[in-house]
Amino acid sequence: MSYRYASEFLRKAKEFLDLAELSLDKGYYDLAVFNAHQATELFLKGILLKVLGTFPRTHDLVELIEVLSEECEEARRLLKERMERLEHLTDAYFTTRYVPRKFRRDLAELFVNLASEVMDFVGSCEETKEG
Repeated sequence: MSYRYASEFLRKAKEFLDLAELSLDKGYYDLAVFNAHQATELFLKGILLKVLGTFPRTHDLVELIEVLSEECEEARRLLKERMERLEHLTDAYFTTRYVPRKFRRDLAELFVNLASEVMDFVGSCEETKEG
């Protein structure tokens, strides 16, 4: 896939994060969780496209970061510090898609903040590869 696809993934990731934050403000906590996962997944796939030229076909955030961690110290650090939360966000994503479940605000906020942290942590992986 091309650089253009990577840029589109990164653009969409930022928009999903905006939607997650708006959903929090509106009290749509299940949508905030869904959008937080989408933001994280698309961001990771965009960075993987830029760094490796490909990405695994999965929704599993830990798996995506594991692949990236082979190339980037920041991804390794993120995996070490946030693996459990990333696994919970992946599980919550599937719950929001297939099971009627309500999320509390505090949990939705945690996941939206996690999406933002992932972007901050692994955004530098792209720079490391290009530099």
